[in-house]
Amino acid sequence: MNHIGKKKGKAATSVKPTNIANSQYFAALHRDSKSGIPHLHLVVNRIDMDGNLNDVKFIGERAVMAAKAVNQSHGWKDAMDIRQERIAEVTKACMDVLRSMPFFDWDEYADRLKAKGYDIELIRGKTGQGRVHGYRFKFGRTTIKASELGVGRNLTASKIGNTFRKLHPQTTPVAVGQRPSSPVPNTTTLDSRNTAVSSGQSRTSNDGKPVLSARLRKIIEVDGERFNIVMPRTAYDTINSCIEVPENGSASHNDILNVAMLLFMDYLDAATSMSESCGGGGSPGSGWGRDKDEDDRDWARRCARQANILCKPIKRGMRR
Repeated sequence: MNHIGKKKGKAATSVKPTNIANSQYFAALHRDSKSGIPHLHLVVNRIDMDGNLNDVKFIGERAVMAAKAVNQSHGWKDAMDIRQERIAEVTKACMDVLRSMPFFDWDEYADRLKAKGYDIELIRGKTGQGRVHGYRFKFGRTTIKASELGVGRNLTASKIGNTFRKLHPQTTPVAVGQRPSSPVPNTTTLDSRNTAVSSGQSRTSNDGKPVLSARLRKIIEVDGERFNIVMPRTAYDTINSCIEVPENGSASHNDILNVAMLLFMDYLDAATSMSESCGGGGSPGSGWGRDKDEDDRDWARRCARQANILCKPIKRGMRR
């Protein structure tokens, strides 16, 4: 190939071809250490053998054009075509996982995609805990962000909840293992914030009395965003028994309970925001988190105590 193609557009007239054939150059072919895909590198002298200066304007885009030309001449797939096929494949996998989930939970979402063989990374706050604000997939050295998936960014962290609800229009939380279209034995109640809560009465004992599920599922809405709570019922009962409603405060028992449950699930930003809406404020602090040797009940008690503190009314200084 004597020349690298010119850039198209307004600047085309100012771009001269790069004369590789009559220039000193070094070519090296190697394989990527992770993917094993072969890569060709060219190091070309800026001055050709006739003493002319090789033009390097728009060299990056022109190199891409040259690579496409090489791919076409050998009948190889273009790198961008391969990427688009991969994006379509990952999008389908994400939608299939969302359809299969009875309720949305970030860890469950990631685990199901990992089971399909995808290397997914959830991006949380600086402490690595709390609200998920993004995620991406890794393929060797290549990365695909959530913003590239789906239609209209409908699989991004901020919109995936709405996408899940469109796939599951029923309002009652579905127990694991049940199909979304099947009747759900769990009843549903609404708290003061119109938040759906599973009662957990999923089966009956021999004497006909309802038996509570071992896990509680609840959806808490904060600032227009819905957070899925899945926790052991023993932990919920422990939290519920440790709630202390402050005097002369606007926070109710249910408000503090919701803050504690958000803390239990590591939704720190949501817990802080809800406590502020109840007249409290502050945050658990940068060192907040569950200890390695802390069981569910101990962690639940600590979350309840912290919620009690966060929801206490802030004393305002008297103005002169």
